[in-house]
Amino acid sequence: FFFQAEDGIRDHCVTGVQTCALPIYGARSVTLWNGTVHPAADKFPMLDDERLAALAEGIKTGGLRNPGWLTPDGTLIDGRNRRKACELAGVEMRWEIYRGDDIVNFIVHQNVDRRDLTAGQRAAIACDLIPLYEQEALQRMAAAGRSSAPGKKAEKGSINLCYLSEPSDEPEHESIAAAKAPKPSAGKTAGKVAELVHTSQAGVENFKALQASAPDLADQVRAGELSLNAAKQKVAKRAKAEQKAKDKAARAAAAAELDRRTQEDWQSEEARKQRDKELFAADNELGRFVAISDALLDLDHELMSLAQDRTTWKTVIQTAPKMIAIWNKMKEKANERLES
Repeated sequence: FFFQAEDGIRDHCVTGVQTCALPIYGARSVTLWNGTVHPAADKFPMLDDERLAALAEGIKTGGLRNPGWLTPDGTLIDGRNRRKACELAGVEMRWEIYRGDDIVNFIVHQNVDRRDLTAGQRAAIACDLIPLYEQEALQRMAAAGRSSAPGKKAEKGSINLCYLSEPSDEPEHESIAAAKAPKPSAGKTAGKVAELVHTSQAGVENFKALQASAPDLADQVRAGELSLNAAKQKVAKRAKAEQKAKDKAARAAAAAELDRRTQEDWQSEEARKQRDKELFAADNELGRFVAISDALLDLDHELMSLAQDRTTWKTVIQTAPKMIAIWNKMKEKANERLES
């Protein structure tokens, strides 16, 4: 291999029978992996157990041909599968240090062409990489403290996500510079990232929609277990089944409501009948009370009449002797006149 040393002088080292020239942005270093993986590198899927075992066997018999890549602080940006395979094979992992400022783009170029990825996986990776590209672009803007002039071409192999503001004579804090810089266009960024990952912007949008509506199917697409088109068909079937279930539930709810209202109506009718019976019984009772009252009133009249009759007879009885005496006197006088 050819390594770019920190002093700018190339070293020549041959491993096995293969030689190659590493990029000039790499530098030989004793930096060790700190156990963390860059988010962009983590978006690319790991090999399955069978392929990882085959890679480990190849490294064990032929040695590690391509070292992994770390950032100066020890973050892994390329070589997760090789590191795992070296661990399985009992071979020491070798690392190179990337000192550029376009880490996400470097990770994509290291992985996208050599990986056997499905169209759905590429769409998923592009969808995941878009915010990382935008974040890295904003960080570069803040670090530079100025922007590219309109029309300036981006460095080969990188993405110029947006035009920045004109340079300023006064130094600015990174956060201020980032805040002043125009934000990348989401649509343009998606299109550029999709192109880099060798997929279409429509595929990226389809995966984004799938991730929002069916995260479980999105995970299957991301793992390469399901194609994006098959996932879309499953989503359509799910939507149809859900609508059918909703319609069934609505019909059941309507039937239950009808039953409830029918039961209420029946109960209301029964209550009305019961009230009629009670009113009829009350009316009968009232009738009986009126009849008894009338009878009592008639009896009272009879008693009053009897009382009046009793008073009259009592008067007659009391005055009868007097009347008899008067009668006798009149009789005597009449006899006397007759005699005379």
